[in-house]
Amino acid sequence: MDHLRRCVKVDSVPVQVIDMTKLNLVELTRKKVEKSLAEQLTE
Repeated sequence: MDHLRRCVKVDSVPVQVIDMTKLNLVELTRKKVEKSLAEQLTE
C-alpha cells in the first residue's frame, strides 16, 4: 500500500488511497477532471 501511495503522488490529479477490502481490492478516489468516456462518446 505504501508503494501505491508513493506512485499516485506523481499524478497531477489528487488521488486518495483508502484501504484494502476483505476481497483484496484497493479502494481509492480520484478527482474527476473531464467528462466520462460515455459522456464523450454520446456528444
